[in-house]
Amino acid sequence: MKKRLLLMLVLALLLTFGATSAAWAATVDSGECGDNLTWTLDSDGTLTISGNGAMEDYELEWDYQANEENHTSTAPWGKKGDTVKKIIVNSGVTNIGANSFYFFDNLEQIDIASSVYVIGEDAFSHCENLEVVDIPNGVKYIEKDAFANCINLTKISIPASVLEIEVQYRHESGTSFAGCDNLMEIKVDSNNSNYSSYKGALYDKEKFTLLAYPTGKDVFEIYSGTKIISYGALLNCNKLTDILIPDNIEYIHSDRQGFYGSPLPNSIERIKLSKNITDEWSYLFDGKDNLIEVILPESLPKSINLSFYHTFENCINLKEIKVPENVTSLNETFAGCEKLETVYLPVSLKTIAKNTFSRCYSLKKVIYSGSETQWAAINIENGNNFMADAEMVYLNNSGATDPEDPDDPNKPTDPENPDKPTNPDKPTNPEKPATLPITSTPGGLGSRLTVRVEGGHWLTVQVRRAGTIVLSSIQAPGTGMVTLTFSAAAGSVVQVWETENEMTFTNSVPNNKILATNVKNV
Repeated sequence: MKKRLLLMLVLALLLTFGATSAAWAATVDSGECGDNLTWTLDSDGTLTISGNGAMEDYELEWDYQANEENHTSTAPWGKKGDTVKKIIVNSGVTNIGANSFYFFDNLEQIDIASSVYVIGEDAFSHCENLEVVDIPNGVKYIEKDAFANCINLTKISIPASVLEIEVQYRHESGTSFAGCDNLMEIKVDSNNSNYSSYKGALYDKEKFTLLAYPTGKDVFEIYSGTKIISYGALLNCNKLTDILIPDNIEYIHSDRQGFYGSPLPNSIERIKLSKNITDEWSYLFDGKDNLIEVILPESLPKSINLSFYHTFENCINLKEIKVPENVTSLNETFAGCEKLETVYLPVSLKTIAKNTFSRCYSLKKVIYSGSETQWAAINIENGNNFMADAEMVYLNNSGATDPEDPDDPNKPTDPENPDKPTNPDKPTNPEKPATLPITSTPGGLGSRLTVRVEGGHWLTVQVRRAGTIVLSSIQAPGTGMVTLTFSAAAGSVVQVWETENEMTFTNSVPNNKILATNVKNV
């Protein structure tokens, strides 16, 4: 009996000691990570942040003899990333510091309390085993590259509380989810005041601007009312090979803040662009070495010095391209297009700048829509020897100039009155408003207004609807007909003024000559 009792006592002591030892062994490391904040790392791979206030921001330790994959955070747990599987940020923590969990490549789960309102720059960048992230309602700011290069992330949910998802304006970057190669869905709470989602893509609230397209998708779909593709929206979508930019798109944003490079994915092979894109052609296809086919609009609306600046530079597999009418200058547009064989150039062209065709070793034919006489008038600068050696084809050898130029002696005339140009004379009394033809696409967008003006002046279009004023200006290249393109909803009031120089109007009607007033559904 005594032996049995002794044995039971020993066993109890062993169990108690074992349990105490196990509890003690659960925490393998700990420390501080901000004022009133602590961290613990358990043996099961759970890293927990506790306390009240903001985490510190951390830097990256750069090993210049190693690859980027070996760079680590200066956070006190920075070198333990390969052991962490789960991160818990407890209630009371307000900020997740920059670079806090950079390259935690075994991290599978993050639980963030609703007290957190900032997720810092690169906080979870390169966490390659993260698959799903649910941002808690309470987070207001997601800083640049916060979840960049989480290559296995498939879905991220954005709550109603988020006010800003920061964009990184640099080459090969973009939104906070840049480089998430398998991302299929960015889901935004319908109550969010700044953002929305459509078929997994991130938009502004009204879906006017596409902000981030899921990088895991191989088919391009976009909301029918979207007008702008923001810089970085497509940059890392390297599963897209064929892209059709629909006619509702008017602008592909390329604000790089000093960094140069195309906002399109490197994977792109074929693309057709909207006929309504009128600006930001610079660097649009720069460096896309997979690109083999580009379909551009036949013409672009007349603009002030519409230039293709570095537009197709280093597209080494591009063999043929047709530059739209109304482009006035080329500047290193095709430099480095080593396989380019045929190029079509418009009669509107005024300048071919230095090195526009440099390294175009395969160029065989230049097809020009004007005459040989018009070609001779183009300012062609040095560094275009490959173009000079190519075969020249002139599609118009009649000697005719721009068909909209009233001074053209070869301009077609009215058969009933050969002394009168086909286009009507300008209004004899320009002070009297004239109703001018307006054509519009369904929905009233992309409206066109054609007016006759005197050369050297500016035209300012004012579109007013429900108190909203939209303005744009264009310089008249000479006396004749000028087509202005603008957007106006049904019931808008459209007015055009001729001014001595470019002017910006706010809410008052200027004291300038009204050339045309049109009050109709446009």
